Amino acid sequence: MIQNGNLIRLLLDGKIISKLTTLDVSYEREMLDSTDKYSNEFKTVQPANKSFSISAEGFYVNPSDKNFISFSEYYNDATYWTLSGVTFQTASVADPFSFIRAQRTSSLASGDYIQSVLIPAVNFDNTEKTSLEANGCTFSVWLRSPVNTNITLSITDAATNTATNAIVVNSTWTRYSVSMTGATLTNATVLTCKIECTTTGGEIDVFGTQLEIGQTATTYEPTGIRFMNLFNAVDNGTKYNAIITDETTGHVEYAGDVYVSNLSLTAPQGQLATFSCELTGTGSVTPTTI
Repeated sequence: MIQNGNLIRLLLDGKIISKLTTLDVSYEREMLDSTDKYSNEFKTVQPANKSFSISAEGFYVNPSDKNFISFSEYYNDATYWTLSGVTFQTASVADPFSFIRAQRTSSLASGDYIQSVLIPAVNFDNTEKTSLEANGCTFSVWLRSPVNTNITLSITDAATNTATNAIVVNSTWTRYSVSMTGATLTNATVLTCKIECTTTGGEIDVFGTQLEIGQTATTYEPTGIRFMNLFNAVDNGTKYNAIITDETTGHVEYAGDVYVSNLSLTAPQGQLATFSCELTGTGSVTPTTI
């Protein structure tokens, strides 16, 4: 099935809900009796829905514990990202770690940008706001371009203070960052992180945006669907397209439409938690070679 357990991901509608250190998957197809109740023939059965049962360790209880950017790999999500002059190609590409998780833009023009806007009253609690104002913050992202392209990374706070880092992106994956030594946050204003092209350039590959407290870019943590959204999905009977994958070229991933049920979370400490749910398929589950 999937070879690299520490890299396996569970995605719903293309958005990560867990970065897994362990994963147990059971897979079954129930056989239903299809014999007419008045028939004298031998009993016959037919395949019914397939289902996955999943348990995982490593789900981030609150993605903003470290990385305050929501949906840190899903730049087409208009709820969390603003795109100006930027469109992303349909197919994902290999990221800095050779997994198929990065997104590729169309060719860029000067002034085109990708922007995440954070609302202090929503994205930060009072302790986090105090720490960020005192210790500053760092915005980081991996970028690559087939031709040298001028990009500016910036953070702008509530008082319109701006920290910038002008870089030239080349064909080698590099993690770039910009740090703000202090930030002013109020509930009525926003904190903005932007990746902006400053000259006409080529396509840009983008992966792993992160905003964190402090002056150094530390280990990247992806963010995606929040756990409360899954509880709402159970209550509302929301259907998702589920994918279980390690996103390694040549490996097999499994996808199908599912409903989430029997959802539970045990969070004994910090971010690391035990997460479990059942995903019941509405039809066939499709294996695909990545």
